[in-house]
Amino acid sequence: MKIKELFKDKKTVIRIILFVAALILAATMFSRALLGLSKNKEGYQTIAAYPTEDAPLYANGFTFNYYFSGTSGEIRDKVKEVTTAYSNALSRAYKLLDAENEYAGYKNIASINKAVTDGDAAQDTQQQAAVGSDASGIRTVQVSVPEELYNALKDAYARTLTEEHFNMFAGDLYGYITGILILNEPQEFDPAINSDTAARLEGIIELVNNPDHFKLEFLNDTEHIVSFSVSEDYLAALEAFEVDAAPLNLGVLKDAYMLEMVRAELIKAGYTDGYITTKSGLTLALSKQKGLNYCIYGVKDENVAILDTVPNDGAAVYSSFKAFGFGNEAMYYAFAIGDEMYYRNPYFSLKTGYDNGTYLTLYSVCSIPESMDGSYHCAEAVCRNLKIWCGLSDSSKPDTGSDNIPAGDGYDTYYVYRNNMSFVNKS
Repeated sequence: MKIKELFKDKKTVIRIILFVAALILAATMFSRALLGLSKNKEGYQTIAAYPTEDAPLYANGFTFNYYFSGTSGEIRDKVKEVTTAYSNALSRAYKLLDAENEYAGYKNIASINKAVTDGDAAQDTQQQAAVGSDASGIRTVQVSVPEELYNALKDAYARTLTEEHFNMFAGDLYGYITGILILNEPQEFDPAINSDTAARLEGIIELVNNPDHFKLEFLNDTEHIVSFSVSEDYLAALEAFEVDAAPLNLGVLKDAYMLEMVRAELIKAGYTDGYITTKSGLTLALSKQKGLNYCIYGVKDENVAILDTVPNDGAAVYSSFKAFGFGNEAMYYAFAIGDEMYYRNPYFSLKTGYDNGTYLTLYSVCSIPESMDGSYHCAEAVCRNLKIWCGLSDSSKPDTGSDNIPAGDGYDTYYVYRNNMSFVNKS
């Protein structure tokens, strides 16, 4: 069945939603029974992160399953230890990488954005940020940040210079598109339908992809001093678009860097028998993890279905992209105009605002070193998927889309085409 036929029928959409809801419930109940997800019993338990007043949503979208063994008392104590380590690490990572909100005691991405966009020429003593504006209309901020953030920014900057579909200076474009994706009725504002949205999207894309508007420098690897510059022209143009500027943003890689920070702290504390998943499509397995199966989704008999599973033991990263949401999952919608089907999802090129329209689902899976080696494997997996998901295909080839898949890089790739929803391809 063609995709446009699948989603034009409202009853089919309802069947899919109900099926997925039932699937999630059944999978949860089955996994609890199979893996022993119960208090103080040997087996896997889902770790519930401790709440914090200043960042109540920091753990949203993250699920940590950990294997416990021993007596009931030993397990109870170990659960508390793992929960504390996980909560502290995840909360810190979330706050450091937040591009919009500042937190007491933290110098984060939002601190840099706020300092440079406010244009305060005075010394900001709270954030220790020296801010100024020169005669050429360039605002610059210098700020000393924590080492984890400094290193993540360095890695993201290198990817910005080399990756076609990632740009750490495109925070305002990312925010604009995300703002549409989370609407209750996003189709009304879709650029394929709304000419005002299309014009604004085109203008913001042009702005964020102009390298003359931004400059990022790493001034001191010991004190972790970052210098970030934004042009007055950029800020004025955003104001005309009625967009509040926050250009520095890790976008679709934010969860990847958060996972790397959390993994480092868990390894340091000796907790390596579990795995963390994110709603953004990442799974990070720690070194002692055994018997994990990654699911490959597609559509079969007009229902969303698991078409295959990929077994894995040990430390690994799994990045999954999908064109559709499960049930009423936010950040996804689809619609048809004539014979053409449009899918909107969080995975888009920051040079175009769209994906390449080829894949229904896409998965990159790779084993990684047991210990931290200074590499950002989760970010690499997501960027690899971006290359495939957003890259233009060679239309002259019959196997449309496969030419985007890198070879010989240690990854296994699984993908389902939008024009053949029930068949899993592997490269």
